[in-house]
Amino acid sequence: MILKKHIYINDIEMCELVNNNDLRFFKHQKYLLNRMLDTNNGFYVKYFTWDSNILLNDFELCNKIKHINVIKPLCYFEFEDDIIDYLENTNLRKYQELSVIISEYYDPVKENIENNVILLQIILLLHYIFFNFNICFKDINIDNIYLQNLNKQKNLKYNFLNKSFQIQTENIIIFDDFYNSFKTDNQQYFNDYIDKFMNKYTKFINHFDNIDCIEKLNQIILFLR
Repeated sequence: MILKKHIYINDIEMCELVNNNDLRFFKHQKYLLNRMLDTNNGFYVKYFTWDSNILLNDFELCNKIKHINVIKPLCYFEFEDDIIDYLENTNLRKYQELSVIISEYYDPVKENIENNVILLQIILLLHYIFFNFNICFKDINIDNIYLQNLNKQKNLKYNFLNKSFQIQTENIIIFDDFYNSFKTDNQQYFNDYIDKFMNKYTKFINHFDNIDCIEKLNQIILFLR
């Protein structure tokens, strides 16, 4: 199971981490140290065995899908010792030989998941990812969806199938759940998953079995607005 922890990293530990020659396959954003030093709310550290490519694939997908709703991890690396021990100066040595992703911390969306603007962002993002990248999900864990409050209105755009959908909001979802994803162009599966997601969090009812994806999306938009 992939583990995740919210931690704070002091400036000295950040410098030591970025310059640590023991980090294997170190991939990171430009000006990594500056970005980390500018972060005030701490970090999410995700870790898993380095025998699996799950987190590496997760990191690469998050960087490939360039959208405001998709998290952009700060860095990925593999580490021989327990990364939480290393960053928090403990000596538990519970885990070793880890793949690691470090991302900026955002508040969990959990308590706001049934907010219509939040749900609409998720639905539109799922369509954007599916139709532009042929990526769908086995399931979505809302523990991996966060919320960023900008304190000002932001215009969000979702362009796919030669159509453009827009939302104005100051509450932006940040999606971080690609290790539950897989490649497919199966629109029926995608349609069924959208139904499943909407049924879980709303009272939306799809009255048509073979409805076109975009037609259904328009119905969902009307329902949520």
